[in-house]
Amino acid sequence: MKLTKQILRDKYKIYNPYMICVGTKTNVYIDYTPANSRLIDLSAEWVVYRLDEHLINRSPVYGRNEKNDKLQKTLSWASQKFGISEWEKSPFGSYHPKGTLEKLIKTEKGNATQNT
Repeated sequence: MKLTKQILRDKYKIYNPYMICVGTKTNVYIDYTPANSRLIDLSAEWVVYRLDEHLINRSPVYGRNEKNDKLQKTLSWASQKFGISEWEKSPFGSYHPKGTLEKLIKTEKGNATQNT
């Protein structure tokens, strides 16, 4: 079964990357924030979040051509900082340490069993 946003929402009550991180206690994830010029002129950026420090690193993206390059640099930086060798992309577009989604499913299945 392919994990999708809809499955995460309906079956596991997971609505965003932060909830994936909390649900698995993996402590760190990378997410993309699109540009927003409505209220404040904010550029798009890849952001490294850590649960105990909230925001660790920002990597601004100026144009679509930079998006993948900045992602690779952000993944590399976070890998070195946190000792993570591989990352996986969630259905929300965020990046988590490899195995996080599998751990989430196992954890949620265990919780469902305990609640019945």
